[in-house]
Amino acid sequence: MSTPDDKQPSLPTPPPRPKPPKKGLAAAYDFLMQSYCWFAIFFLLYVLSAGPLFAPWQRAVETGTNPLLQIFYMPLSAMCEQSDTLKTVLDWYVGLWS
Repeated sequence: MSTPDDKQPSLPTPPPRPKPPKKGLAAAYDFLMQSYCWFAIFFLLYVLSAGPLFAPWQRAVETGTNPLLQIFYMPLSAMCEQSDTLKTVLDWYVGLWS
């Protein structure tokens, strides 16, 4: 006679099946969202890198040396010339590094 405390051996559960790849608009939407996220991350890192590299960047602009550094931060400089808000925020952030 079996009691409720007796446990029957259970069979192992199979691993879950992988989801089929998305097709059509769902795949395009996923690709665009991933691309947008990667672009946002790289842009944020680009802007944040200006803080610790501001002194070498400024020296490169003033002396005309290191054209690679000048070219790399030229878009950020142009954006700061167009946006007073960005310039204020970036000035504050660069001030944290000095």
